[in-house]
Amino acid sequence: MDTFMIDMIRNDFNVEVIAQNEPNCLLLGIRGTHYHFVEYVKEGQFSSIYQHHIPRYSMAYWFDSLVTNGKATSIRPLSAPLLQQFQLTFFPDNQTGFSSNTDYIIPENLTGQFLKAVKKDISRLKRARKLVKTENGSTFLEEITSLRNNPFEVGILNEDDLVIVAYDFLLYRSLRKKQPSILHYMYSQLIDGDESIPDENIRKMAAWLTAIDPGEVQDADLKLFLDIQEKNFPKKIWGDQVKINREEAADVIRDVYNNLGLVRQAQFKTLYFLHGTFVFLLFGYIFQSISLPKYIELCTVGHQPDSTWEQKVRYESAVVQIFQDAFHTRN
Repeated sequence: MDTFMIDMIRNDFNVEVIAQNEPNCLLLGIRGTHYHFVEYVKEGQFSSIYQHHIPRYSMAYWFDSLVTNGKATSIRPLSAPLLQQFQLTFFPDNQTGFSSNTDYIIPENLTGQFLKAVKKDISRLKRARKLVKTENGSTFLEEITSLRNNPFEVGILNEDDLVIVAYDFLLYRSLRKKQPSILHYMYSQLIDGDESIPDENIRKMAAWLTAIDPGEVQDADLKLFLDIQEKNFPKKIWGDQVKINREEAADVIRDVYNNLGLVRQAQFKTLYFLHGTFVFLLFGYIFQSISLPKYIELCTVGHQPDSTWEQKVRYESAVVQIFQDAFHTRN
């Protein structure tokens, strides 16, 4: 094992080795809201570092599925970086581990703290399920209401959505974090019908177009952004030799946003207020022209992998992905 690199990763990311499969190594940091895995992969003379930010709800759901059904019922992996998927696995002899670039079996002496945290997550998941009530033909969430104090109930949402909202609410309450959580905020937009986005923010998006020179964007990314514009915008508002005033550009952005539908509007608004990034990057992710790993890559250009900003973007994007996955078959 490359002890120098492993020690550097431990110190930079505040993680500890949890499993090895020479020459590869898996490290873990247990955070209040998520699990931060860092994978060190040796590929010949080269090495790579992959990060996986797994929200507590996702880990609880996967473990509970495996324990209850013998397999994960989710069709999505825990994490899907550019070149591989990161999946929870139960190996023979009831050993716990993960599959990614390789298989990682967590040694028995290292499972203690990790499994203790997961058991708390599963317990919280069961409490969240108990908050889903059915009375007089209506299924709703007990104790928890939207930001405008409307009930969370089955209609636009289904029972799985109610469990997600309840779980995240209970998690934030246990951590004494300020409510609402990201997911509570997003689901509230659906219940409250709050699809509007302030004109001031739309104008900021338009103003940012003039700050990004197409000639300084890498060719592959430039093509990606222009393709998103070509397919989804009624007219060009950015690109080489495109001349348009900010108000007109803002009108176009507003029209595209207004046509998204409530679910996609909730995603767009949330990501914008969290990361405030380039409008074509936001729309690209919403229209699924840009994958989550690519969104993270472009949103964190110029930042170190262990920087506060990159860690924030990675975790928050993983949470938004829960929302997107919940609706992907209903869009």
